[in-house]
Amino acid sequence: IGTINTSGNVGIGGTATTTLSVQGSASNGINILGVGTTAARGFLGLDASNHGTFSLVTAAGATNVVIKSSGDSYFNGGNVGIGTSSIPSDHKLQIHNASAAYARFALTNSSTGVASGDGLKFQLENLNAIIKNQENGYLTFGTNGRETDLKIDSSGNSTFAGNIASTATSFLMNF
Repeated sequence: IGTINTSGNVGIGGTATTTLSVQGSASNGINILGVGTTAARGFLGLDASNHGTFSLVTAAGATNVVIKSSGDSYFNGGNVGIGTSSIPSDHKLQIHNASAAYARFALTNSSTGVASGDGLKFQLENLNAIIKNQENGYLTFGTNGRETDLKIDSSGNSTFAGNIASTATSFLMNF
């Protein structure tokens, strides 16, 4: 069932409320078919719970990209670039800022807030790498399942767990 209203809007399965309106039931939507085949290579529609979903399928039939409005979304079709389409083959995620001498990303949660001065920030400034806890908390580094081999508190004080060892004849530590 379809409609075309006086404004030229087309409705499929319902009323034409925009240029193209498609209304279906759960697990229903628009299939994008492959060239020379009736096999779906893309889908835009609803899942069984009436949530929006978008998926892309390879020519071999593997669903490699899924974006859902509720639930898990994933990209398995290759590497992801943000700010670039030139992604090295050994980078699963490439973040590039072509308009400035820095690139940053942050991790935030329900305790931190979401402003630029919140959370844990990873950044590259010119040739310098920076990991920065923006909050009044500590930053730790650990290995082998431990979380606090090196701990830096919010005042900048550092704590080392274990021994400091070197195979060199000398090493330099400034405090």
